[in-house]
Amino acid sequence: MAVDLRKRMVPPLSQKCVGNLVWFLFVMNPELHDLVFKIRQGLCEFREVYPKKFGGKEKDLSFIFECLKQVTTSVSESNSIDQSLIMYASWCRFPMYEADFGWGKPIWVTTSACPVKNAIVLMDTRDGDGIEAIVNMKENDMIMFEHELELLQYASLNPSIIVGHDVANGF
Repeated sequence: MAVDLRKRMVPPLSQKCVGNLVWFLFVMNPELHDLVFKIRQGLCEFREVYPKKFGGKEKDLSFIFECLKQVTTSVSESNSIDQSLIMYASWCRFPMYEADFGWGKPIWVTTSACPVKNAIVLMDTRDGDGIEAIVNMKENDMIMFEHELELLQYASLNPSIIVGHDVANGF
């Protein structure tokens, strides 16, 4: 889950502050009908409790290390009891297609190679009319995912990341 902590922190961070603070929200063993409720509940709890703990003081580092230790423990437990851990991130509404480093705006934005399996990143399409899902799964899971009929009713697979290039002729 992405949470903008800048205004919620005590004291608040400057809007000119660069970078992201990545945090984890775990929902363990939800039934499908409880998933949205549990995510919303965890997000509300996070917004109320955690921003006040990040204030730029030395004690904050011990709090952050303790939370990261909890994350590591949760991931290890999830792997040891053969549960599926799926990580989601939403980069929607980040103005990635507005970035111009001197050679024009990007044609397509994606993540770099991700060694983490079962990771899904959602982001706006270039025209802003849709959402792309960058999905990284174990090979067997990906084969089943790509053939999921219910998914294919609403989504299409991206046939090529190379836009406007003639792959057969090498350009």
